[in-house]
Formats: sequence, C-alpha cells, structure tokens
Amino acid sequence: MLKRQRILLQLLADSGGTLNRTRLFKLAFLLSRLGKANCLENFYEFLPYLYGPYSFTLNHELDNLACSGMVNFNDDGKITLSAKGGEAANSLNEPGLSYDRKLIRNGYGKLGQQSLIQTVYKQYPWFTVKSSKALAKNATQINCRCTNYTIGYQAYQVDGLLNFLLKQGIRQLIDTRRNPVSRRYGFHRGTLVKLCQKVGITYVHIPELGIPSSWRQDLTSEESFKTLFKRYDSEILDKHTCLLTELAKQIAKEPSALMCQERDHTHCHRSRLADRLSRLNGLPVLELNDLYDRTI
Repeated sequence: MLKRQRILLQLLADSGGTLNRTRLFKLAFLLSRLGKANCLENFYEFLPYLYGPYSFTLNHELDNLACSGMVNFNDDGKITLSAKGGEAANSLNEPGLSYDRKLIRNGYGKLGQQSLIQTVYKQYPWFTVKSSKALAKNATQINCRCTNYTIGYQAYQVDGLLNFLLKQGIRQLIDTRRNPVSRRYGFHRGTLVKLCQKVGITYVHIPELGIPSSWRQDLTSEESFKTLFKRYDSEILDKHTCLLTELAKQIAKEPSALMCQERDHTHCHRSRLADRLSRLNGLPVLELNDLYDRTI
C-alpha cells in the first residue's frame, strides 16, 4: 500500500471513520496545500474540476482501497473506514504529519459542508475555473501565445500534469510516445484521452514521431544519446516531412505541448522534434518543466 493511501485513511480516522466523498476530497486537498511533513511530497495532486479541486488519482485509488477491504462505500454515499483500514492507518508514523492532520482537523474539520466548500473556493480561486456553477467561479481560463512547448510527465501524477497545463493555457496535448502505455495511473493512452477530455484539453497521439523502445537500450553516456538523436533525425524526422509541416501549422494555431515521459528534455526526442518544428513555424521552443517551480 502506498504511503499516500495510508494518509488518506488517517484523514478518515480523524473524522470519526466516516466521510462523504466531497468532504474527504476537500480535506485531502487542504492537507496537500497546507501540510509541511516531508511525506506529503508524494501525496495526491489536484486540478480544477466540476466541484472545485479534484484528483482523478485519489478517486481511482479510493476505489482500489474499497476493493481491498480498507474502506466501505455505504448506500447513503458515505465512505467508512474498516477495521482493516484502521490498522493500516495506525501503521503509519511520519514526523510532522500528526501536526498537519491536527491543523486540518481543528481548522476545517468542524466546518459544515457548504462552509468548507466556500472556504476552499475563496482561498484557492484557481480551482473554481472549471466549476459547473457559474456563480462559484472565482477565476478565468488562462490564455497563452502559441509556442513549441514541450513537457515530460515523469515528475507528475496525471492530475498535477493536467493542472499545470491548464495553468499555462495549454489547449492541446500532443503525445509523442511511440507506445503510449504506462503502469502509472492516467498515463496509458486510453485513460489519458478520457481525462484530457474531462478538463477541456484536446489529446493527440502521433506515434510516427516517437522513438522505438529498442533504440533506447544501453543509453549510458552523452555520446550514446547523440548517436540516438542523430538516428532519430535521419530515420524518423527526415522521413516525415509532410507530417511535420502539418503539425507545425497546427501548433501555430492552438497552444499545444509536445509530451513524452522523460523529465530531462535534453535526453528526450521531444527536444529534437520541437527544434525541427521551430524551423518550420518560426516559433520558439519552451520546455514547460523549466517553469514549474515558479508557477505552481
């Protein structure tokens, strides 16, 4: 069981063992924003959705916790901590986390449901931008100039990635992986298509511009990466000139980000792809990960 799942169970325990889904999500969000414990670095990430801050990953893992008998979903829509879940929650003892939990419990745990929601909306207006209620919106959608944006998802949960893209004003995510599969929730093509659609981002997959996994074996030095990218230039980019021309035009019309998995763009083919597109559309190249610490 992941540490963040045990923390989620502790939030349930702190609330008497029973919460409705909306309240649990709001308290988890507040813990992610206000908590200082080191273990929260890998806690759930959130994005703006229909009812404020939401985490598709949390929702997915909550279902898994139910399947494993850690929690129960009641007929009235509430979530109850089981005895097994209580044992799992008690097994986690992280320095500083008890203080953070107390902060959430005392500061927000006693608020009524509507008061809690309104407090979160007021304190974190960005997360109302996708609200289903017009009167609840305290933020407007961000617009940005078209550029050859690139991003690697390695350091993100899918919620954090989509939230970051929305905050940058990205409207289209261009998946440049040859094989868009992943064991991490949200990054398999089928799931990513659905999640992008839910938050208003267009998903496009262009496998022809990806690198075959067999080419990425034994990349142990800078020289091996240079050899790989030289091969990528000659055997893939040079052979897809028409596709590149159309993609360059598309990027010049709609704020788009070229996505792959690798965190370091200098070790990823997306940097070579972006450079080639820049020659075609005349737009600069910008790696979005370089902006992350200054904008989130």
